[in-house]
Amino acid sequence: MISPYQWLLQSPFILKQELVWFNRSQNFDKIRFYPMTERVYWLAKDPKTKLNNVINHHDVFDTKDWPPEGTKKEHTRGFPVKMCTDLISCFPDARVILDPYLGSGTLAIAALTAGRDFIGIELEPKYCELAEQRISDFLLS
Repeated sequence: MISPYQWLLQSPFILKQELVWFNRSQNFDKIRFYPMTERVYWLAKDPKTKLNNVINHHDVFDTKDWPPEGTKKEHTRGFPVKMCTDLISCFPDARVILDPYLGSGTLAIAALTAGRDFIGIELEPKYCELAEQRISDFLLS
């Protein structure tokens, strides 16, 4: 297993906090303990960056907080838009949201919902197309 800390600590960004989403994933393979969580990392360019905990929560979230959402099996993992909008709301001064793993575009949709700009990075062409379609559908709705 490669820990994300191996590259997070080498990036120019400052790791401020790790959040855990207990998503109750149904990934039942017999080669390891069943992974039932996802991690969310709060990274900042400025060490003075602060959040305003307007959602009044601790660092572990459950499906009651953020119910899982599907992507009609088009992507391996769909984060809930509510997760992203909740987290964005804690940073009222953030104008641009960076998602280094754009995937299906959930964070982009949450950023647009919050009136923010976003930068999404994705290497997989099929996910770029999926995100582009989801964002386009969102903007047209």
